[in-house]
Amino acid sequence: SVARCDGRMFYLGKARRGGISVYTIENYVPVPVSTPDLDYLFSQYKSPEDAVAFSYRLAGHEFYVISFQAQAKTWMYDATSDVWSDLTSGADSRHYSKLATQFENQIFVSDYRNGNLYTYDPLVFTDDGDYIARELITPHFFSGNSFNKLHIYRLRLDMEQGVGLVDGQGSKPTIMLQVSRDGGYTYGNEMWTSFGSQGDYLRR
Repeated sequence: SVARCDGRMFYLGKARRGGISVYTIENYVPVPVSTPDLDYLFSQYKSPEDAVAFSYRLAGHEFYVISFQAQAKTWMYDATSDVWSDLTSGADSRHYSKLATQFENQIFVSDYRNGNLYTYDPLVFTDDGDYIARELITPHFFSGNSFNKLHIYRLRLDMEQGVGLVDGQGSKPTIMLQVSRDGGYTYGNEMWTSFGSQGDYLRR
């Protein structure tokens, strides 16, 4: 799981007193970069020692991607913005990528399923033809420090509209919102809407 990212070395390790974390090396000292919640998940995975990882740079960001093979889970760390993401491909519970390298300004990635080689392209919106899901779960919102529920009368999500594809899947991109009123245990009905076909830049 060792990979060089953002000029530093990243790897999956275990502390002397137990516990699994993703670490980086700063001034010759191991520093954990994974959150306590992620560390707990990692410790529950079967065979975490089979983890493989790679890193790459794209659009000014440095990414460290680690896949737990037996568990079929992939996590990505954005070392530039210090954010973790859960990666999947299509209906798979992990991302198709296994290992990667950069050559002549292209990122080549191997497919864990069949050994095929692909290139990362930010202008292609599928993984080898399979959809790429994007999901954002916000923190819990309460009214001040009282932990009382609050009413939200209007929600605006800033995103880039009007960039759908010319035809086929993606020609009319849609987004879905679900609301939980019990702290994330259950979610309400799916509310779908379009965020703009190609050229529909003023879509609200």
